[in-house]
Amino acid sequence: MDTTRTVPADIADVAASWLAGLALAFEKCQFADDYIAGQAPINADWLCRVATGAPWPGLGRDNPDPSKKIKGITIAKYRRMRRSQMGAWVEVEGGGLTPSGPAGIVHRNQMRLLVRGFDDRVYENVSGGGPFGSWEDVGLDGLSASEPAYTLFHGAGVLFVRGTDNRIYNGGFGGGPDYEEVEGGGLTGSAPAVLADGPDLHLFVRGLDDRIYHNQARSDTPFGRWVEVEGGGLTPSEPGAVMVGDVLHLFVGGTDDRIYHNRAPRGRPFGRWVEVEGGGMTTAGPAPVVFNGAVHLFVRGTDDRIYRNTGDGDHFGARWVEVEGSGKTVSRPAPIVFNGAVHLFVRGTDDRIYRNRLNT
Repeated sequence: MDTTRTVPADIADVAASWLAGLALAFEKCQFADDYIAGQAPINADWLCRVATGAPWPGLGRDNPDPSKKIKGITIAKYRRMRRSQMGAWVEVEGGGLTPSGPAGIVHRNQMRLLVRGFDDRVYENVSGGGPFGSWEDVGLDGLSASEPAYTLFHGAGVLFVRGTDNRIYNGGFGGGPDYEEVEGGGLTGSAPAVLADGPDLHLFVRGLDDRIYHNQARSDTPFGRWVEVEGGGLTPSEPGAVMVGDVLHLFVGGTDDRIYHNRAPRGRPFGRWVEVEGGGMTTAGPAPVVFNGAVHLFVRGTDDRIYRNTGDGDHFGARWVEVEGSGKTVSRPAPIVFNGAVHLFVRGTDDRIYRNRLNT
């Protein structure tokens, strides 16, 4: 006798929907557990419901106020962080090649991407949101031994490079056609990092002794002397810096390949170096960017894959997540915020330039 039972179609549909919701819940609950690991206890099950919106039977339909905060991050922002993911890697048009990482800014509603060419000159490509065009020499008389550092300062692009003599040069700040050495006589073995903050222009470098140094200019004042960043940190690669509110956040890869963070409230000294949560490791400098009120930190892993972590600048998630698309890089990534999304650029293992986009 055949004892096989046929499941009614409506029950099967409900079961399928329930299983799909459960799978989604497990994924989001894992993220919730990772996010709160090592922090002050919160109700992980409740946070799970917040993250998923309880789309399956048995967990209720409570929907807390999205402005409520959990460990300083609103529920609304937590949901946005969870939904964010990268897409596919595509080559930047123009057929460019580089021996270093790219750099970029947004200027006049365009993404302006800079790379060091194999002739050590700096080249630029531009996109208004569609395809990039051809690579053009920026026209400055000088050579770069590392990736360029680029920022927007008082409506104009300002470029900094490490020269082939390990000195630090700028193009655009003085308005001339040539690179000019940054005051203070500093030397570096890596690319510089630049950050504009209102009337202030901050420059950070790795010294030839692997210590981290800082110089500062203002709209009407040139750079001065180089001073070591407080905290006694060491790095074998270029630093990365962002402003979050009134606080300057500085990130480096340590000599142990771990990722470290220091902070300085505006106008005040830096403090101590602390390891970024998640236990990540990198063989290049970290690349931070501020997007939707959160700091997104990108690194090249020790396996040459590209990873990211997200936080408020002071605290990050409990794990590093590989950027979707399975891309690889042999240099530091370069994130740019443009038209409501993070655009990530890297030098591929074939020295071509690739991009990805953070979807929200």
